[in-house]
Amino acid sequence: MKKLLILLLFCSLAFASSEWYSVSILAILTSIVILIGIYVAGVALDSNEMKFVSKEEFYQLLVTLVMVGTIAGSIASFDNISQSIAKDLGYSGKTTQALAKESVTNAFTNLADTNENLIELSMDLGQEGSRSAFCSLQGVGFGLSGCGAFRALNSPLFLGSNAIAIGLAELESLSILVKIGAISATTIFLPAGILLRLFKFTRAAGGFLIALGITLYLILPLGIIFIDSTITKFLKDPQTDPKGKTNLEKYGDAPGISVSACNPFWIDETNLDKAEDIFDKMQQNIGAYVFSILIRATLFTVASILIMVMAIRYLSALAGSEVDVTAIAKIA
Repeated sequence: MKKLLILLLFCSLAFASSEWYSVSILAILTSIVILIGIYVAGVALDSNEMKFVSKEEFYQLLVTLVMVGTIAGSIASFDNISQSIAKDLGYSGKTTQALAKESVTNAFTNLADTNENLIELSMDLGQEGSRSAFCSLQGVGFGLSGCGAFRALNSPLFLGSNAIAIGLAELESLSILVKIGAISATTIFLPAGILLRLFKFTRAAGGFLIALGITLYLILPLGIIFIDSTITKFLKDPQTDPKGKTNLEKYGDAPGISVSACNPFWIDETNLDKAEDIFDKMQQNIGAYVFSILIRATLFTVASILIMVMAIRYLSALAGSEVDVTAIAKIA
């Protein structure tokens, strides 16, 4: 017991600057006090069963202490790694959580900018497509609608805006998970898990909370950083396709599209050519649109959640709790 207390003292001094680690050490000390109380009660009541239970649970507490030390060391190591990755990605985050937040925010901002460009294009097309003219000749009036071709482009824009809205919702949900992990993982889940892991009948719940805390605070942000880094390396690949375009030129941020003014009095192919020119520019940006929605939003979110779910499953098993995440994995 004395050796354990000395070990806790040195660990506390080593990680004194870490608020979550201090809370975890406090939880472990609370657990030790409870175990000592059970052991003393067993001695007073001459109960071998109580003394055996306190010794058995004390061993589990040692295992928990080793887990806490491993987590603390891992967080410090990964924070250092994240700083080097941040330089490659052009981010300013100095911790794993900060870098993950910046990564999701950057993906959300890029997709929101694409959505804004499509909204402006849709409004310009609507304005030009609504232009009409009226002529009167010898008392007979007739209308001219030479800008109808512009209205034909509203349908693909509508579908694209719907897809982008789904992508924005996915990225926002991922951002919320990262924020929950940064706020609650080390102040609620880990300390509560350490306390609940003290007794056999709550060990499964404690193991799950520990796994949940580690995953939200460390594994999920690392997964996000890894995926973002992979996407960035793909875009920066200097190799070109047969047409001489790099990945950044094909899948980078799509530029805005300007709309030429429509003259409703022109009933020849002039307005049709203008509409076709806009449609050609939209087709040229289709790779960037698809990449932003399916890769930077949908795949980014789904892969991150799958990493989180699988991490909870395996870490729970290591912490002494078997968690069935099959249903969650199917939803993800």
